Amino acid sequence: MPSRTFAAATLALSLINGAASAADIRVICAGGITPVVTALTGEFERVSGHKLVFTFVSGPVVRREIEKGTSFDVAISQPEVIEALIKSGKIAAGSRADIARTGVGVSVRAGAPRPDISTVDAFRRTLLDAKAIAHSKEGASGVYFMGLLDRLGIAAQVTPKLIAAPAGAGGLVSPVLKGEAEMVVGTMSAIMEPGIALVGPIPNELQNWTAFTAGVATASKDAAAAQALIRFLTAPGAVAAIKAKGMEPLGQ
Repeated sequence: MPSRTFAAATLALSLINGAASAADIRVICAGGITPVVTALTGEFERVSGHKLVFTFVSGPVVRREIEKGTSFDVAISQPEVIEALIKSGKIAAGSRADIARTGVGVSVRAGAPRPDISTVDAFRRTLLDAKAIAHSKEGASGVYFMGLLDRLGIAAQVTPKLIAAPAGAGGLVSPVLKGEAEMVVGTMSAIMEPGIALVGPIPNELQNWTAFTAGVATASKDAAAAQALIRFLTAPGAVAAIKAKGMEPLGQ
């Protein structure tokens, strides 16, 4: 596959320029971009010889984990989180790189009827009619969704029906898979899992984009290998995997 060949070539060049031996790269990663990094992990490890060790949390928790002393080599979160960590000296400023962005969407269990979210009014009615709705407990999409309910004037009716779910490793869609919720509202990249059907993005008038940015820890003992991972995630060869997971590339 051309994209895989290009990605491998790009990574090989980056490794020649830095990482001389295999390393364990510790990555603290926001849940919204989990599907992308998971899809690309095998290829990166195969070509580089490095091993990726992940901690998946919601975007804002990335900063909290790092500030409480969790060891890491690469952090991936929203740009404002990475910028704050650069200012506090936890991430090297020159290592910052944008990877991708994704919008907010709705998913249901595979095979279930797909609700109408085609217009603002239809989306509003769907939320009011639903018996239970899953959303991100602490992630950026969850914060936005709670504010959106206020904006739509339906917070009082919908909030009692919400199920807050954790980010990462399919946690956000878990209530839908278990039958506890009819639908999940969240970043599209995080609600495209096996057994789940993406209904689509919420109406453009209500849309909110979440970007994901990476940076290397100033205290990393394997900075060259960590930087190689970031170059790999932002290379043209990663575009297909990014798009397949409901995201738009930003680093190419």
